[in-house]
Amino acid sequence: EAIQKTLQAFEHKVKEGEKAIEEDLIFHLKIAEASQNAVLKSLMLIITPDIIHNFNKLDVCKDGRDIQALEEHRTILEHVINQEADKAAEAMRIHLKDVFAYSQTLKEKK
Repeated sequence: EAIQKTLQAFEHKVKEGEKAIEEDLIFHLKIAEASQNAVLKSLMLIITPDIIHNFNKLDVCKDGRDIQALEEHRTILEHVINQEADKAAEAMRIHLKDVFAYSQTLKEKK
């Protein structure tokens, strides 16, 4: 339920054309909490402020990337709700791979 609420907050901001970086990261934090993996949750809490700062600085959510992230988040949540752990993990890998690939393009532009 908490993950679904964060996704709805993310979706609302995206549809309004607002930056939704914090909502995006809260979605990931709620996933970490639901996993009951204390190390993952702690890691997310440590890195989230830096991610928010850098995403804002680099304007990461431009060019429809927020819409793509929203769709990927929906897919992840669907698998979580259906208790399809392997599919949820694969959907998250795809999502994070896209984020990593995009960060590499930003490095190349420097």
